[in-house]
Amino acid sequence: MVADKNKNVTCTSFYTIKMARLASGYSELIACNILGMSMNELKHIEEDSSDLTIARAQQMSSLYEVSIDSIYFGKININ
Repeated sequence: MVADKNKNVTCTSFYTIKMARLASGYSELIACNILGMSMNELKHIEEDSSDLTIARAQQMSSLYEVSIDSIYFGKININ
């Protein structure tokens, strides 16, 4: 969150790929079928989206109805 005395408070939210999928109400199976990928590929992307192609990122942001600018692209620490 960024605050400035002369401006309103601005809040920036980021979604992981998994959070975006869950917020949109898609199960893993349905998302895989629509996106044309395997469950293993989706699980990998949800754990580490750092090597996601621009085309795939756009496809997922469109499906999940989340701005591509609000998606976190990187490795998720599961530990």
